[in-house]
Amino acid sequence: MLGNVKEGWDAIDKLKSARANVFLSLSLPDEEKKSETDSALSDEMKMLKKRREEFIGRCVAQAASFHKAGMKFGFSAMGMKGKHVHENLRRIVAAGLPEDYALAALTTYPAEMLGLSGRLGTVDKGKIANLVITSKPYFDEKASVKFVFVDGELVTCYHPAKNKDKRVSLEGNWSLVTRTPQGKVDLKVTLKKEDSHYRGVITGGNLPEDTQLTHVVFENGKLKFKYSVKVVDNMVEVTVEGKVVEKNFKGTMTVGEYGTYPIEGTREPNML
Repeated sequence: MLGNVKEGWDAIDKLKSARANVFLSLSLPDEEKKSETDSALSDEMKMLKKRREEFIGRCVAQAASFHKAGMKFGFSAMGMKGKHVHENLRRIVAAGLPEDYALAALTTYPAEMLGLSGRLGTVDKGKIANLVITSKPYFDEKASVKFVFVDGELVTCYHPAKNKDKRVSLEGNWSLVTRTPQGKVDLKVTLKKEDSHYRGVITGGNLPEDTQLTHVVFENGKLKFKYSVKVVDNMVEVTVEGKVVEKNFKGTMTVGEYGTYPIEGTREPNML
């Protein structure tokens, strides 16, 4: 039995003839990043970079090579950080390993090779219930872990931060108030979502008419947008940014070089 195999593609025939039980490592080298300066590299450096890319490709395709050769194997995550497991599995599948085989290499095959099929590997009555439940099929790029069971007990319930924005509705009218040295300023912002992006307009204060918002960004519960306003004879860019909690907004408004002021408000009820 061989564990945590990282560069075993040249030994596939020997391992197969020996009927070895093999656990392939899920630890993979980082992908080579493309750079605008690559064209300026010397011929020697270009060759080294090419060889590095070829080596990374063979590491990622190792599991597919074993599968193509008819070798049954399991996966090993020895020495890895958990956050890299899902990403590396998707890279391995993209390199040619079928999803059903990848799933078996995580579950049934290791149990068989270790002689534990009677207790582990599948979901059956009387077996140890170690389960991971995801929001989408496991190899989907957008899949996230929702529940983890160990020996039948729920031990972890994940609510990824990347999904928090989906539970907050920004669409509609927002009444905002800021206080500047000139006094209180009432503003109204109307936001609308188009595809995956927000657009909107702002009115009130010294704005003569509806003004289009630019650079509207909403990530991890934080909203940021910009617009331009005329101050004396110059157009000044205004940046508003802050945190959205349910129907409330609180943050700051920066008016070019004229200063930064607190701003807060609420989303008005939808009357439709």
